[in-house]
Amino acid sequence: LGRYSLAAVARFFEIEEPQEHRALPDTEMTYEVFRRLLTIADRRDIADMAMLSVLFGVGGKQKENQRQVLLVWEEALQREEAVEFVYAGERDLEISVVRIIPCRLERRARRVLLWGFDPEGKREKVFNAERILKISTRELRLAAGAEHETGAAFDGGG
Repeated sequence: LGRYSLAAVARFFEIEEPQEHRALPDTEMTYEVFRRLLTIADRRDIADMAMLSVLFGVGGKQKENQRQVLLVWEEALQREEAVEFVYAGERDLEISVVRIIPCRLERRARRVLLWGFDPEGKREKVFNAERILKISTRELRLAAGAEHETGAAFDGGG
């Protein structure tokens, strides 16, 4: 989006913007934006408020989430163990659960890239740390927000 003001988000969702800037019309527009965000989350099986907060940048959860992602990634690198994470695609916000064996972490000026190998194909892949919604050394079940019984996990910062 570039900008996250109510007017900018409403334009993105093609919501008619009243020019009044009064409490009731702004509240109605906020409700419509929120309703559309929930629809997107529902289509992507996001049932966890912490993941929703990270995905849409609500409440400053993104920086805390990224710190937790990096901690889990670095620990998995040291232990040479696989991680599993919920990832939101860069362009279409397609949500997927990814299992990867970390091989390196690369800090760039504006973002952190995480490199790892696909356990099955041994193909190297790269991920933007900001797009990881939830990470664990356990297996994740996306819709329920629950995890299997072994390993340490991050709960999404919520």
